[in-house]
Amino acid sequence: MKIRTDFVTNSSSSCFVVQTNESPQQVKKALQRILKGYAMMLEKDVLPYDDIFQDPYVYTAEMYKKNLEECRKYKWMALSWDHQKKENIGKVIVLSSDDNSVPWDICDIIESRFETHREHLG
Repeated sequence: MKIRTDFVTNSSSSCFVVQTNESPQQVKKALQRILKGYAMMLEKDVLPYDDIFQDPYVYTAEMYKKNLEECRKYKWMALSWDHQKKENIGKVIVLSSDDNSVPWDICDIIESRFETHREHLG
């Protein structure tokens, strides 16, 4: 029987839609502090940001238009992901760096730190 002795990750890629007045750089710094605190709790070295998350960005109207064009091109009925919706224009988007890269506990911490919506990307 295997027993996991380190952190447990979510089961897929994750996306966080963050409604904040903070810039993507400020969001990244906050996430880095969360990772540092989480690593200290586990008595480990800092968890490298790039191993967990991609750089945050602001979802723009241009990105939304491009996503809609892709829907039309491939005759999709709707946008592929919730974070691509029109109501998210102007919000900060944070994507996981890979499948299973975000420790599960950190998802809850992010949702406590920011006004956010989490989306599992599969």
